[in-house]
Amino acid sequence: MADDGFTVTLDRREGQNVKGFETGSAVLKGKPINKKGSTGLADSIEAVLDSGLIHVPTYRLIGGRAFAGKDDDIWSHYYESRAERITAYDEKGILGAQGAVYTIDIQNGGLFVWNPQRIREAVNGGKLVDSALQLTPEEIDNLLDAINRKDYNGLKQIVHGGDVAFAGDYKGFLEASKSPDFIKGMDTTYLVVRPEVEAIKHQDVSTNQRYDPDLVIASGGSAPLSRMLEQGGRFGWWQFGPWNYGYQDYNSGRIVWLGFGLYSGGDRGGLVGYVDLDKSGRTVGVAQEALDAFYKKK
Repeated sequence: MADDGFTVTLDRREGQNVKGFETGSAVLKGKPINKKGSTGLADSIEAVLDSGLIHVPTYRLIGGRAFAGKDDDIWSHYYESRAERITAYDEKGILGAQGAVYTIDIQNGGLFVWNPQRIREAVNGGKLVDSALQLTPEEIDNLLDAINRKDYNGLKQIVHGGDVAFAGDYKGFLEASKSPDFIKGMDTTYLVVRPEVEAIKHQDVSTNQRYDPDLVIASGGSAPLSRMLEQGGRFGWWQFGPWNYGYQDYNSGRIVWLGFGLYSGGDRGGLVGYVDLDKSGRTVGVAQEALDAFYKKK
């Protein structure tokens, strides 16, 4: 795969059929940038931003797979997405009981995914905790407080994201994401909070992946997840599950990693919520003008 071109399918818009004439379709592509070494992940994110591109969230990578062929780059490699999974210790009881622990999934934003220099400094300074970024109690408290108050404008600033479409529990997310307009291109940010005891149940590869919360959250809802799984099924693949660790590392964060394609017997694939921040990285960026042309000038 050449990293010098826009090769990763992110979305497709069907052409219009007018009196039997097919006008064609438009495909949105992203550029993958691969960097190796202990600061590779930070370097790849920084390279995307330095190129004037926008780091792609998991839901758009998953969405693109519904339209891409088996040999498309989107199915063939792993990608660190613009998304985080945070293990939050609610010392003050902001969301409920004092001392409760939550798993917080943030799509299209996060406390540090936008800041590769912070990741690099933590790696070089030996400050990672089990290969995750250590977050401060103040950061966690501010995040939990904004979620509790449904302060969507505040959350947008805290996670450096787009317009926040949802922040709440998984049941509420399922209802909100039923709308076909829930995801608006790549302008949408959402946060889903689950008690750790619930989230940890899904840390192994799922045999019922269509209903697995980890996958549903990352996809932007059940419908886009089903579309991806149906496309993989056409290739003869049968399994795509989540792998998540790091629940024991309170007030820590990890970037969400989208794995290889669905598989039929191998041990690679799936959605990974435990990516080590001190490993090589492959990040996908998309041009703002491409987004504008694709989503705003239909």
